[in-house]
Amino acid sequence: MYKLLLALGEICGTRYYHFVTRTDRRFNAMRAGKRYRVRAIDKILTEDTLKADTLDVFTEEIDLRHKVDVRNSLQDPKRFKYTIGVENVLLAKCQYIFDVPKTMQEELARYGLEYRILNYPYYRNNRLLIGIEEKDIKDICSIFIGYDVGAGEDCVDPALIRSVLERDRKFALTFRLNLENVLWNEKFLKNIGLSDSNVETVMSRVKAVLESVPTVDKKWSSPWWNVDVETPQIFGKIQGT
Repeated sequence: MYKLLLALGEICGTRYYHFVTRTDRRFNAMRAGKRYRVRAIDKILTEDTLKADTLDVFTEEIDLRHKVDVRNSLQDPKRFKYTIGVENVLLAKCQYIFDVPKTMQEELARYGLEYRILNYPYYRNNRLLIGIEEKDIKDICSIFIGYDVGAGEDCVDPALIRSVLERDRKFALTFRLNLENVLWNEKFLKNIGLSDSNVETVMSRVKAVLESVPTVDKKWSSPWWNVDVETPQIFGKIQGT
């Protein structure tokens, strides 16, 4: 896949040109075949100006703030409709978390990003926990609008999610905080275009999944997630931790 992407520009034309930088080559070598980073043309701004963006290729697992092992869906592609499956998508979306100084709260409000602040009173009082962004919330809502919760081909199976989170209580806490945050942002869901009936559907199905997710009694006051990953961006600039 990686080699095909790098040859795509020659095969299909420069519009599909993919490339790697020297830093990317080092990044890819350090991941030892588990993840590749490739650059691609994201947008043509003018006749002479392009905007490049990053494409990540993961193999077997999505290892970011937490680890999502997707080998089960790769081994049974027909059952999972040749994707990683809706359960793994939910796990991958809800593993996103980081913290910022509490002094940034006003700036978050100014940019309309209060919806990303997670409610976890046990964390250090001079930091804010930040959860998933708008595009991830939209993806989660799309899943719960299109899929019921239960066992079956066209359902989100909470038993599959529970089986993963029972083995990783740190991941279970992050997953729960992000899904609970969807419940606490009903107004935000309507602002991004969901109808009242869709909001009601999303809320009821999120609750059904949360009922199956393990609760976590341990209370962490410092990061319980992997901090040795790329620093997330907010307000279009990198924030230190």
